[in-house]
Amino acid sequence: MSHIVTKGTLCIGLMSMRIVIGFLLQETNLSECKDGQPNCEVLNSTLAVCNDVRNGVILCKYFCHLCEVVNGEWSDWATWADCDVTCGNGLTTRTRACDKPTPAHGGSDCVGPASSSNVCTLKNCPLHGGWSTWSLWGTCSTTCDVGIRRRDRRCDNPVPSEDGLHCKGESIEYKICHQPSCTELAIPDILFRVRTPSDQSLMANDDVLFKRVLINDGEAYNVESGRFTSPVDGTYSFILQYCVAPNRFAHVEIVKNGKSLQRGAIIAARWTQCANLHSMTWLQAGHHIWIRCTYPTLLYEDRYAWTTFSGALMYI
Repeated sequence: MSHIVTKGTLCIGLMSMRIVIGFLLQETNLSECKDGQPNCEVLNSTLAVCNDVRNGVILCKYFCHLCEVVNGEWSDWATWADCDVTCGNGLTTRTRACDKPTPAHGGSDCVGPASSSNVCTLKNCPLHGGWSTWSLWGTCSTTCDVGIRRRDRRCDNPVPSEDGLHCKGESIEYKICHQPSCTELAIPDILFRVRTPSDQSLMANDDVLFKRVLINDGEAYNVESGRFTSPVDGTYSFILQYCVAPNRFAHVEIVKNGKSLQRGAIIAARWTQCANLHSMTWLQAGHHIWIRCTYPTLLYEDRYAWTTFSGALMYI
């Protein structure tokens, strides 16, 4: 037997064969606490449903004396938060609260996660430049005494994007290198001097050959070809003296590997005339030097006026 009693109302209830007189302070609906299943005694004896508070509240609330128990339920998901990065790929999260209702009087918490995450993709991040490894040190800038050598690196590991930063630091490094003393460096004896053209009447582009060898230290001058071949790398000096008879002319050049190093020309008047060509150049081993005419030429030589060609290694 049950009744609804309202605040401020004096009531008399017959319960358990006893009369209870009371003054209730707030409205109570005793009929709300009821079982959801008619066979709660069987469920409890076989499945111990009362030990499972969450399901016991739903199935056998009254039988299991769980009328005041409240199981928690999730509220709606909040909106997604901002992406946790400013560029590239990141994560965005959302949350929900276990407050609809909040667990009470031993009720179970909400089932499932309180937050979830999702991948978010923004604009590409700037790609900043990185240095490649240093190159090997280069050769010394001098062959004797003190010089410098350098090494390089490139900002290509990776190459910076248009909005990325360039590599910090220098792309070139220098360091001092020490070579043997120039005064002590042994310079091989390479020296030649030849005279007397084999043919005094020559056309344009004809090579001038000399038939008399005065000096040929190092055997670098070849009489048959008329060419000097450098035996070692170094700086060489070459001098040509060429003479013409009265009313004659000559047009000649010193040639290095087919290209002109120095050119000259003379036209004699009433007496024999001579002129000089001089060139100093760096040669690698195997380079060639010779004399060539640039225009029809009539060379001359007598006991007082020699046509000569000479050269020497100056330093390496």
